[in-house]
Amino acid sequence: MEYTFLKLWFQENKKHLTGRTVRDVYFNNSTYIFDLSSIQFVVSINGQNPLCFISKEVKQVENKDNPLSLLLKQHLIKSSITNAEIRENDRVLIITFEKESFYGETSYYKLIIELIPRYENLILTRLEKDRDIILDCHRRIHISDSAFRQLYPGIPYNFPPAVVKPYIFSVDRSQFKALFPGVLPDSWKEFIKNFSNAPKFLKYIFKSGMKTSEMMEFINIIRTTCELWSDKNNVFYDTKKKYLSIFNADDCLEMKTVNDAFAYMYEHEIVQNRFQQIKDRTIHSHMRKKKKLLRTLTQQKKDLDELKDAEYWQKMGELLKINLHKIKCRMKEIVVTDYFEDGNPEILIPLKTDWTPQQNMAHYFKKYKKTQSGKEKLIKNIAANEKKLEKLENQIAEIDACENAKALEPMLKEKETGSGKQKKAVPFRKFTCFVEGRQWDIYVGRSGKENDELRLHFAKPNDWFFHTRIYHGSHIIIKNPTKLEHLPERLREIAAGIAAYYSKAKHSTKVPVDFTLVRYVTKPRKSAPGFVVYKIHKTVFVDPIDPRTLQL
Repeated sequence: MEYTFLKLWFQENKKHLTGRTVRDVYFNNSTYIFDLSSIQFVVSINGQNPLCFISKEVKQVENKDNPLSLLLKQHLIKSSITNAEIRENDRVLIITFEKESFYGETSYYKLIIELIPRYENLILTRLEKDRDIILDCHRRIHISDSAFRQLYPGIPYNFPPAVVKPYIFSVDRSQFKALFPGVLPDSWKEFIKNFSNAPKFLKYIFKSGMKTSEMMEFINIIRTTCELWSDKNNVFYDTKKKYLSIFNADDCLEMKTVNDAFAYMYEHEIVQNRFQQIKDRTIHSHMRKKKKLLRTLTQQKKDLDELKDAEYWQKMGELLKINLHKIKCRMKEIVVTDYFEDGNPEILIPLKTDWTPQQNMAHYFKKYKKTQSGKEKLIKNIAANEKKLEKLENQIAEIDACENAKALEPMLKEKETGSGKQKKAVPFRKFTCFVEGRQWDIYVGRSGKENDELRLHFAKPNDWFFHTRIYHGSHIIIKNPTKLEHLPERLREIAAGIAAYYSKAKHSTKVPVDFTLVRYVTKPRKSAPGFVVYKIHKTVFVDPIDPRTLQL
């Protein structure tokens, strides 16, 4: 997403956004879709080429909600878009919403779309005391991730640092001549390092040793075209070099609008690339299984060759059975007549000197039975694995022949259901609550051993731990995947109340409950199940809360 074309898109489509009402919000594969009555506003938050466009053809979307999309639904459905703007010299869109409550109170929201590759984000804020407070965002950034800029719920929103270099199409003739008196630098890199947001197509206009006046003429033409841009201008997309241009060139697709170009890029580049990645990963996974199966089959066939001696051990046992009376104590071997071979030759049979004749005979029969049963099982396993191999090869061929995600989907579902590896249900009590527009999972241990399992193997270092002080009780864990340093006060009260409820102080009031991060909780060696010690904790006094009766 280049700033020049984002700005042109904004000039084309601002009128289509403002004044519309949000009917619904969908999420699927890093793409947020806002249903605005007769159109859909699509925002693709992907790492390679984040972009947005308007789809006038309303499509059915397979919805896979995430926490942010649930929050967007909660706050933006039935709200109206009152304004849309683009930040100067930056790939950031700001869309303002108004929503009136049942009681006549008006809330003001902003949806901030940062379309900066590798740093793309979608942030929802609400106006509180003249500040835009973040409700949630697609990608949260904490102090541990960046010391310069944080993005997480509850703090004011700050824009990305302003671009210092001037936008190439805002530089006037005198500034340009001051930078390049006479002739341009020999390399594109030397030229472009003086400006920001230069579109890729300008690189193909640039020539080594080009006169400053020539390049300035091109820049003036582009600037004038951009200033007068409307939805009547055509744009061109180079499918090989993957860039947009306002000038036609060989092997370029002509698009009626920038919006059409963005929609094309989304369908043919982003969606197709995502499909190709899934397809390649699936084939790679199947190929690994195939290689593993081939190794297993090779070893099994090798083992089968070694088990061909079953009949030999049977013959040894039968010959010893016939000649038991000839075996003397401490004999190392015996020579007997082989009645199973033509001509009845003599055969030497090794013996164990410390075994009786009967034990030597039983030893050979045991080896025969073991070899025979192993051989039968091995033959069955080889046949089963050869069928698996054939099935895998057919699946690989079918996946390789898929041309779109719809054709691939049944095979992915078959892979999920046919793997035989089902996720075990979490053995702990689990409660879910919504605080500040976000879902939180609270887990409760039911015994000393379960408390240990919950803290030692299930909880992560950045999860929150609650336990009653003085009183025996269950361990309470709040999952904290976003590594929040401070829990919302209401959530803290709920978790502490649940800890008090599942303790010996269940019928008391103002129960002291300690809380800290799991990383500060340790279990002494050889201590009783459920016993822990912790440090750097805080204490709150709460009344017990029964989570089964409370509407969380």
